[in-house]
Amino acid sequence: MKTSRLHHLSLLLISSFSLGSINAQIDPGNVREGEQVEYCKTHKKMEALKSNPEFMKAYQESQEILKQEIDKLEKEGPVRGDIKHIPVVFHLLHNNGSEKISDQQIYDAFYILNRDYRRRNADTADVVADFHDRIGDTEVEFSLATTAPDGTKFNGITHTQSAATSSGDGQTQLQAVVQGNDVYKGEWAGDEYLNIVIAENIGGAAGYTQTPFNWGGWGASMGNGIYVLSDYVGSIGTGTVGRSRTLTHEVGHWLNLEHPWGPNNNPGNASSCGSDDGVTDTPNTIGVTSCNLTEKTCGPLANVENFMDYSYCSKMFTQGQVNRMRAALNSSVGGRNNLSTTENLTGTGSDYLILANFDASKSSVCNTGEIQFFDKSYNYIVERSWSFPGASVASSSKADPIVSYDSPGVYPVTLTVSDGKSSMTKTKYVRVYGEPRVMPILDGFELYESVGNTLEWEVFNQEDNPTFEVVEGVAYTGNKSIRLNNYDSEENSVDELVSSIYDLSEVTSSSEVTISFKYAYRKRDASNSEKLQVLYSDDCGETWNIRKTLLGNSLGSEVVTDPWAPASQGDWKLVHLTNITSNFWNSSFRFKFRFEGRGGNNLYLDDINIYASGPSNVNVGEETDPSVGINELSAMELAFQVFPNPAEDKVNVAFNLEQDANVQLEMIDLMGKQVVSNHVRGSKGSNLVVIPATMAKGVYLLKLTIGNQVFTKRQIIK
Repeated sequence: MKTSRLHHLSLLLISSFSLGSINAQIDPGNVREGEQVEYCKTHKKMEALKSNPEFMKAYQESQEILKQEIDKLEKEGPVRGDIKHIPVVFHLLHNNGSEKISDQQIYDAFYILNRDYRRRNADTADVVADFHDRIGDTEVEFSLATTAPDGTKFNGITHTQSAATSSGDGQTQLQAVVQGNDVYKGEWAGDEYLNIVIAENIGGAAGYTQTPFNWGGWGASMGNGIYVLSDYVGSIGTGTVGRSRTLTHEVGHWLNLEHPWGPNNNPGNASSCGSDDGVTDTPNTIGVTSCNLTEKTCGPLANVENFMDYSYCSKMFTQGQVNRMRAALNSSVGGRNNLSTTENLTGTGSDYLILANFDASKSSVCNTGEIQFFDKSYNYIVERSWSFPGASVASSSKADPIVSYDSPGVYPVTLTVSDGKSSMTKTKYVRVYGEPRVMPILDGFELYESVGNTLEWEVFNQEDNPTFEVVEGVAYTGNKSIRLNNYDSEENSVDELVSSIYDLSEVTSSSEVTISFKYAYRKRDASNSEKLQVLYSDDCGETWNIRKTLLGNSLGSEVVTDPWAPASQGDWKLVHLTNITSNFWNSSFRFKFRFEGRGGNNLYLDDINIYASGPSNVNVGEETDPSVGINELSAMELAFQVFPNPAEDKVNVAFNLEQDANVQLEMIDLMGKQVVSNHVRGSKGSNLVVIPATMAKGVYLLKLTIGNQVFTKRQIIK
C-alpha cells in the first residue's frame, strides 16, 4: 500500500479543477424544485477543465479507453457474481455547527449507498412499468475503510474542525482535511480510497465530483473523490429522505455516468433532446427538477426515476448504466481498477467490516400491537439473528420481521449479523402500554430515579447528546424535576419527553380539560432562539399535532452564561393549555414535549397536571383555596398581557400571581354572549394560558377573574 503521494500535484489539479468558490453564484436553472442549492455541479467542473486543450486531449483519449471497455461488456455481457468492492472514507469537515453531523447519519448514508447500488431498495417495486425490466444491479458494494495510509485503525470516518467547512472552496477544504483530520495527516490516495468530503458549503452545490480521466496523475491524488453538502447526507439527523440519494447520484458520475439528458448541468432545456448520455436504454430527455412521471418532451417517456436525473423519486439505474459503471471499474482510467483489488482491500482494511444496526416502525404500542423491525446494518449481510425478549416471537432470522407484544413492559431488542462478530442491543427500546392512566394526574417526578426506563415517560435523543433526566435538589415543589442539559448539547439538537397513555373518554361536553406544567429556562446568549413545543396525539402516538410553541424570547429572555439551574420558585413559569379539544377525548391520548436546542442554557420541567375543570370542580387533583385573596393587584394589571392581538389560531393570556389562586378566563362577544369559559388553577409566579381561537372573526372582550377582582382586555380575532 502506498503511503505518500505528490500532494502538490493534487492541489495543483484541484486549483485547475475549480472545485468551488467562496462567493459562488447559484444558477436557478440547476436547482431542484423547492431547494436553494444547485443539486449537482459535476459537469460544470468538467467543463472548466475541458477549456484546457492539454486536458481535453487527455480526456478524449481516456474516453476512448472507456468506450472499448463498454463495448466489450455490451458484447459479452456482465459476469454475474463478480462483486466489485470499493473502500470508502468519509472526511467530515466541520466547525462545531449543524454541519457536524453524527457518525450515525453518515452510516445511514453509507447504508443507502450500498442498498441503491445492489438494487435492494424496496421502492424499485414502484418504478413505472415501462422501465421495470431495465432496472440493473451494479454488483458494486462499498466497504468502510478501517486502515489509514500509515496503518492507523479507525472506523471509516475522519473528523476535521476548521472554518474551511463554510468557505465553499474545495482546495482550501481538502488542505484542511489533509492537515487537520484526527486519524492520519497526509494524502489519502484516490486510487486506494474513495474519499468523500462532507462540508457546510461546497460552492453552492449539494454535491459534485469528476468523471474518470487520466491526466497528470490525477487518479492517484486525493482530489479524485466526491464533495457533498452535510444536510444532503443520509435520511436522518439533518438529512431527509428526499435528499438522501445525492451520494448515489454523485458516485454515478464518479463511475462515468452522465445525466440522462447528456453531459451538462442544464435540466429542463429543450435543446437537450439532441444530446445523449451514451447509454442505449435511457431515453433522450430534457431532465426534470421534480417528480414528473409523465415527462416526454423529447418524444419517448423519460426515465424520471433514474438516480442520475434530478427528481425526488429516483429509484434505479438501467442495465446500460450498470455496464458503463462496471467498465469504469475494469479500466485503469482514473485509477478505478486498483480500488477493488485484493491487495488494496487488504491494505485499506475494507474486506471484513460489518456494523450491526436496526430501527423499527415505532417504539411503543398501546395494549397489544405489532412492530416491524428493519435491519439497517452496514455492508452486505448474509446472516442475521434477532432476539425479542417479551415478544410473541422470541427470535427471527428475517431481514425485516414483524413482532407482536402482549404484556405491558419495557423490552430490549438485539440484532447479531454475519458470523456473530457484530451485534447491537438497544435496551429499553420497546414500550408496551397496558391500561391507560385516568384523570386527575399530577406528576412531579418524585417517584422516579430516571424517566428512560419507565412506562410513564419515554425519551428520544437522536443526536446522542445529554437528554431529559431526573435531577434532585432542583424543583418547584418537592425535591425532583426533569432537566434537559441543553448547556452541554450540540447546536441543532432535538430532544423529546413523551408521556404514557391517558384515558380522556369520560370527559363530558360540560367539562374543560387542561394540561398545565411548570418550566424554568435561561438563554446562554441573547441571540439564542430555541423552541419548546407541546404536541398531542389521539392515536397512542401514531400521529402528532403541535398545540403550543414557545420560541425565542417567548420561551425566556434572561441570559446566564454559566450552566444554570433555578434557585427559587420565581424562576419558574406556569403554562396552562386549555386546547385539548373533543377529538382527543378517547382512551389513547398522549402528549409530549419537544425541545430544539440552539446552543442555549438548561431547561427544567416540573408539576405536570392533567385535569377536567369547570366552575364546580376546578380544584380536582390539587389542593388549593378557591377563596384566596390576591394582594397588590395593581401590579397584576401591569402583568396581564394578551397576545397576539389580532390573533388567528390561538390567544395567549399571560399573568403573574402573588400566590396560588383559581382563575377564570372568559371571552365575550359584542352582544354580551360568553363564547369561551376556562377555569385554571393559577400558581404563584408567571402563568400562561393558551385559548384556541375557534370563535368567529370579530372583536371580543377577554375577561380575567381572580377572586373578587376582574381585569379585561380588548381582543381581535381575524
